[in-house]
Amino acid sequence: MLKIKLRKKILTLFLGFCCYVAYGGIIYNKIPDSIVSIEGENISLRSFAPEPVQNSVSVSEITNSGRSFAREMESTVKICGIIPLKTVSVTTMPAVTVIPCGDIVGIKLYTDGVAVVATDSFTSGGREYSPALRSGVKPGDIISSVNGKEIKTTLELQEEINHSGDFLTLTVKRDGKTQEIKIRPERDSATGTLKLGLWVRDSCAGIGTLTFYRPDTGQYAALGHGLTDGDTGLVYPPSGGELVGASVLSVTKGKKGVPGELCGVLSHDSTPLGNLQSNTGCGISGTLVQKDIADGEKCTIAPRDSVKCGKAYILSCVGGTDVDKYEIEIERVCDSGEGSSKDMLIRVTDKELLEKTGGIVQGMSGSPIMQEGRLIGAVTHVFVNDPERGYGIFVDKMLSEAEKNK
Repeated sequence: MLKIKLRKKILTLFLGFCCYVAYGGIIYNKIPDSIVSIEGENISLRSFAPEPVQNSVSVSEITNSGRSFAREMESTVKICGIIPLKTVSVTTMPAVTVIPCGDIVGIKLYTDGVAVVATDSFTSGGREYSPALRSGVKPGDIISSVNGKEIKTTLELQEEINHSGDFLTLTVKRDGKTQEIKIRPERDSATGTLKLGLWVRDSCAGIGTLTFYRPDTGQYAALGHGLTDGDTGLVYPPSGGELVGASVLSVTKGKKGVPGELCGVLSHDSTPLGNLQSNTGCGISGTLVQKDIADGEKCTIAPRDSVKCGKAYILSCVGGTDVDKYEIEIERVCDSGEGSSKDMLIRVTDKELLEKTGGIVQGMSGSPIMQEGRLIGAVTHVFVNDPERGYGIFVDKMLSEAEKNK
């Protein structure tokens, strides 16, 4: 009898241990490796753990009173507040008040050097030459100097080529590294000019949507994705730039297989709205000079871990200069990693917007996404084969990048 009771007790303990392992496994897999929180707010586990186990899990040491913009630390997730389960990286950000915008703006960016778009060949003395290709220059390279002399424009590059001897030394930035490339220009038989066989660019311009403005610092952020070269995909490194006024003249509706766009015009004769200081995979940022463009109501930002599936709305200008509010549905939330801008899968549900644009169109990138009265992100991409759907980026990414590059 004693042996039977002992066996039952051992079996009970074994089953309890198995339940504990299974229970802990469920929670462990639900809890992410990293969490972003607003300073002073409690971290909710509703997005990570099933309802019955939420009250049994606690995250310790999440309060951050540091002076830096965002502070990273490690915290321990515990079952019943006692048993350690998982170590989580917690990034705490200060509570930031912003003005969500949605205004259409003109964007002018000047590259930090001359961007190589493509290499080409030409005829010289009856033979085909491509000095750039032969020397190892590649599309996406940024030429920052020639023979030690800094260059900023395509005109400056051509002047250095015209005054060259047998060889030039190009200082080139590629994949974050700098290297020197020796290259010999050849004379084009058709034009009589010395050439390297390069297509280059020193600036770009277009329209986009202003996401938010910070009244306390004067900072703005826009687009939600980087300004890139259409041929190489290169995110232009800026040496400067500016925002100018713009208005939407017409809309080309999006259709399956054909993305729509806002057709606008830049106000070249007006005072710049602000400067352009950074261009990253998370958008552009700088400082506003004319603050009257940001005349909306103030709100706080929401960290990525508080964003949830369900109803939300965007602020966007799809005609003239007026900003309107349109309903959307957040269908999926998935952190795509730092530097990426595809964190939310969204679908336009607003009948008025669908009638006007067919969904998300080019030029709407940067439209603020609001949920429960807080700014959670911005529209970034449209699905070419389904213009009603697209992606959005978390606003805390845009804010962090703006802080890094100010």
